Amino acid sequence: MIVNNSRILYSLPNARVTQALLGGKIEIVWEKLKLFFLNCTDADIDHPQTITLTLISADKYNYEQINFTNSLLQDATQLFGQGSTSPVGYHYPSGIPIQQTKTEWELTSNDLDKVLNYMIMGQPWPKHEFEPAQLFLAYDFRLRQVSATKELPNQLFTSQVCIWLSRTKSISPTLWFPFEEANNDF
Repeated sequence: MIVNNSRILYSLPNARVTQALLGGKIEIVWEKLKLFFLNCTDADIDHPQTITLTLISADKYNYEQINFTNSLLQDATQLFGQGSTSPVGYHYPSGIPIQQTKTEWELTSNDLDKVLNYMIMGQPWPKHEFEPAQLFLAYDFRLRQVSATKELPNQLFTSQVCIWLSRTKSISPTLWFPFEEANNDF
């Protein structure tokens, strides 16, 4: 039975921040996400609210990865322009910056295909102290009936999904369902 306001909230338990996305390669995971967005939401997968590419430099003692991460940064700068660079962290209690840096690009929907191709072409991403490259996407949407193209009625709140694509792929959903209880209608 559909009720007048959203009653069932699905989100991950407090002990977990993200859920692994299965499928292996980024392009396979992306195709599965496209199916979900097309069939279950009113969101346009080609227009996320947020697109952030983050690159992490190698630790100065990790010689074999310094050239690799420098090459990643050079390629991303050619594709997306100059990113915003800051230290990964600071030593405590001195407050001296750690030598590793992160460079971030806040991108637009016009860059989505280009940044997805950048991430796909970098596969397989090597193990690294921090992920060497990570693409973050965020979407807000309303849920739709799977069997129809109409939105589920009486949704008081917007559902959200945050997606991280890197060597590991993960998702953090918050879904609001306008049902009183989980039964056959749910």
